[in-house]
Amino acid sequence: MKRKKRNQQLLIVNMALLIAILVIIVVIVILTKSLPNSSKGKENNNKDKDNGKKNEKLSAEEKKALIEKKIETLIAEADTLKLGCNFEAANAKVDEALKLNVKNEKAIGKKEDIQAAQNNLVEYKGEINQVFFHELIVDPSIVFGKTNGDPGGHNSVMTTLSEFNKILEQMYAKGYMLIYFRDMYDVTVDATGVKTFTAKPLMLPPGKIPFIMSEDDVAFYRKTRIAIGGYGQKYVLDKDGKVKVLYKDKDGKELVGDYDLLPALETFVDAHPDFSYQNAKAYIGLTGFDGAFGYRIGLNNENDPKFKEDIATKCKC
Repeated sequence: MKRKKRNQQLLIVNMALLIAILVIIVVIVILTKSLPNSSKGKENNNKDKDNGKKNEKLSAEEKKALIEKKIETLIAEADTLKLGCNFEAANAKVDEALKLNVKNEKAIGKKEDIQAAQNNLVEYKGEINQVFFHELIVDPSIVFGKTNGDPGGHNSVMTTLSEFNKILEQMYAKGYMLIYFRDMYDVTVDATGVKTFTAKPLMLPPGKIPFIMSEDDVAFYRKTRIAIGGYGQKYVLDKDGKVKVLYKDKDGKELVGDYDLLPALETFVDAHPDFSYQNAKAYIGLTGFDGAFGYRIGLNNENDPKFKEDIATKCKC
């Protein structure tokens, strides 16, 4: 019995030793595998930190580049405003640029350039003329072909779009500059409502000749414009929200673009900012007869007797 009991005890001890050895082996294996991973983890962490610093550096460079680009844009806008004698707005653009970088040499130089241009203005003391147009003929072959020469004065009192653009080029080359009436006079109103217009100095860049432009009617009459064709149809907004004119070509295709005076002039001034004093454009002389800007308003419609009477007695265009 004692011998049997001793053998059982030895078996238990041996089993315990075996288990202990197995545990030690497992621990060693785990430690052996984990140590390299820890090392790699440290390496990866170091790489992440390095990449983080690199990304921070790139972000700073990109931020600086964006600021410089913004400054260049502001300076270009300031220069455009300066050419049109919008000195206050031009200075505001430069001030905005200097807030981004107070030491930017281009911005500092543009500030001085604007002041020099303002100091260089001279008072204009000559005559100031007005140039006016009706709606422009887009396609003369349609208009003159259907009117057998010139019934209704299409050739004698109207201007083609091509002619208008050439007129702008010629006037620009000779130094003409668009202004508004407000640039010529100060207006005061007394207690009784009477307005007094007092001439004021008109300061322009040397060599510039002021003039006023206007467009008459701007209705695109149905009988003498739409029915004939070759003219714009109506004023509309394009996909960018800019004022344009809807036009139908000889094939009936609808086009949107600079098919009348106002958008054509706008495009020209955008390309030649020194053609316009403080963003002056053309005056519009609406009659209200048969609508406005190509839209029919009021009682003027073909089913109204008053409309037919106006066509017969008043419309000589």
